[in-house]
Amino acid sequence: MVVSLKSRLTRKLKDMLMFSVRRQTRKCILNAQLSVDLFVCDTNHSAQLKVLAITASNTWGLSLLVLLLGYGLVEVPRLCWNMSKQGYSLSRTYFKIAKMSLERIEAEEALEDALSVCENLYSVLY
Repeated sequence: MVVSLKSRLTRKLKDMLMFSVRRQTRKCILNAQLSVDLFVCDTNHSAQLKVLAITASNTWGLSLLVLLLGYGLVEVPRLCWNMSKQGYSLSRTYFKIAKMSLERIEAEEALEDALSVCENLYSVLY
């Protein structure tokens, strides 16, 4: 199976994104646990605990927003907009059809080569 450079880069970027999201989530959970542990000891700090929880949730939301600005919040509406244009959709579909046709032709050539090798091997053996 031949994997293109674009698909490998896309997969690596997705892996890196998932790693950083998991790491940030772990950091936020750990910070929240430490903060709760520190403030639960003294019951007079319930107002400060509430402020701390609000601040932590705002920080997490803003971090997620910045993370998604590069792709999600920009690319999804752009994709919807482009898919609503018939000319764009048609040209994109034509491109995909041409690409799949070339891949099919290359696969047929590889199959013919493999069959000729098998035929040669069979004629040599028998």
